Amino acid sequence: MARAAFAAAFLGACVYGARAVTPEAAAAIYPSQTAILIVASLLSACALALACMAFFQAQRQAAEFTRFSRSIEIALSRLSAQVEAGNRAVEDIETWVGEELSRLSGSNSAPSEPADTMQNIVQHPSAKKSQGRKAPAPAGGGQAENALAEAVSSGALELSLQPIISIARNAAVGFDTFAHLEIDGAAEDIYRLSSTASRVDRAAFERLLVTRAAETARRRLGPRSGSMPLHCPISEALLDDETACEAVSSLISSHPALSKSIVLSLGSALLREPTPVQRERLSQLLQTGISFAAEGWDGPAGSISELRDLGVVFLKLDANRLLDREKSRRKQVSGRDLAVAGSESGLEIIATGIMTDEDAVNILDLGVDLMIGDRFSEPKRLRSTEAAA
Repeated sequence: MARAAFAAAFLGACVYGARAVTPEAAAAIYPSQTAILIVASLLSACALALACMAFFQAQRQAAEFTRFSRSIEIALSRLSAQVEAGNRAVEDIETWVGEELSRLSGSNSAPSEPADTMQNIVQHPSAKKSQGRKAPAPAGGGQAENALAEAVSSGALELSLQPIISIARNAAVGFDTFAHLEIDGAAEDIYRLSSTASRVDRAAFERLLVTRAAETARRRLGPRSGSMPLHCPISEALLDDETACEAVSSLISSHPALSKSIVLSLGSALLREPTPVQRERLSQLLQTGISFAAEGWDGPAGSISELRDLGVVFLKLDANRLLDREKSRRKQVSGRDLAVAGSESGLEIIATGIMTDEDAVNILDLGVDLMIGDRFSEPKRLRSTEAAA
């Protein structure tokens, strides 16, 4: 402010001095010298004014840059704190998962039957890494398919469970259900069969998987089964098979509590565009009170709300899709927009395939709290005596 007053006073003095030159004084000086003196004074005053303006503008820009730098520092420090908190939460979850699964064994409660004295959930240190949701690769000329076909035929199907974790609640809120095989000492955990698995009756496999999951929910989870439902994968194979679909519907109808303990997980495309027969079977299943989990989404974000009208409670999205690492077409909806649209539609978003701490932290940043993946826990096998009971 003082600099501005000084500049204004100096400029005024220059103008006043120029105007104070009287004709007599001017006559005493050579005419050309007088004109040069006046022009030089005016140019000097203009230059001084411009210099003052540039100086003040530079000061304002410097102040704005300082404020911008400070805001960036604050934002980075907040982001660093969030990342550290997310990392601590992930570390806590990893420790907790083992305790949660151990608690499911019922070892801390009095056994209701002699068979219940056996530990329910065990991990095989010698087993190879789980294959997750991928269909089993036929081992030794279809050895895996043959073993699974035999298990389905005999009804002696073993299960594995993989926990769905809530980071905010620091607790398991459900489990994905797998069929478990032991082949030459190696573990195969099968989520859903590929349509190319010709040796196995897919409808019978899915029906048996739901049946075994229902038995596990009733006998082992007890009153907690409603808050930790078992997600059972089904496909068009079950919906196209009248006998298998009727069996699942009758099972849920005869035990109403199972409608909260079992969630049927299937592709969102199958839910949105079923055949007339499949639509009728889906309606039949919904009448039992059971809920659906939709897997994946390839439509516009604004259409996600349609899933609620189809009985969907959960929307499972792969971590790579949520983090925009894979896109099936140009101008595809971003993962963040999908997460927001799903939440606004009242759906529980479950991020699947979480493999690293970085994935978990980035998914948390999208506002997604429910996650599942080998980063937290691989599928854990149920003992055969319990699965077949």
